[in-house]
Amino acid sequence: MKFTKTLLATALVLSAVGANAAAINGPDSSVLSIPESYSWKFESVAADPAATLSFVLTGFNTVDGFNDYADVFQLSVNGTAIGWGAFNLGGGGTSAWFGTGTAVNSNGSSSAIGRNGGSVTFSGVAIGLKAGSNTINFGYTPVGALNGLSGQSMNDESWQVSKAIVTAVPEPETYAMLLAGLGVMGAIARRRKQAA
Repeated sequence: MKFTKTLLATALVLSAVGANAAAINGPDSSVLSIPESYSWKFESVAADPAATLSFVLTGFNTVDGFNDYADVFQLSVNGTAIGWGAFNLGGGGTSAWFGTGTAVNSNGSSSAIGRNGGSVTFSGVAIGLKAGSNTINFGYTPVGALNGLSGQSMNDESWQVSKAIVTAVPEPETYAMLLAGLGVMGAIARRRKQAA
């Protein structure tokens, strides 16, 4: 019986820690044109200035990196710009990300790959969440001199966001509570052992 109570108490403490370190999975966007944006709205139980975002950005056909037809990707959280970049996802140009975390381009080349598209895997992008409703906005804008503000057709350039995950980081207070709980459980076990 004593072992069962101790095990139950430990499970409750660990589940509290696990709840704060939860991952929030986002839905995949539809296939979008350039210019267009996609917003993911979700609720956060508590504010978390150290949360991170990971996702995959897929470009179809001839989405360009930095060249005369450049297409620029922008990321914002709750209206605050987090990062931006351009990636060779079929149309050529150089790839670069200006933000936290890493952005690994599956093409990785500055040469055009001929309408095959490609993807960029983002991980560890630092985002600050507020308690309650949060909105992550993913957008693409055609900025290249030869692109025009209206971009190119959906058949020529399109994109999608998939596998988006926000990972919350437990706050130091959570670890302090865990250690305090384990200390209390240890003290109870020691006292029971001495009484026996």
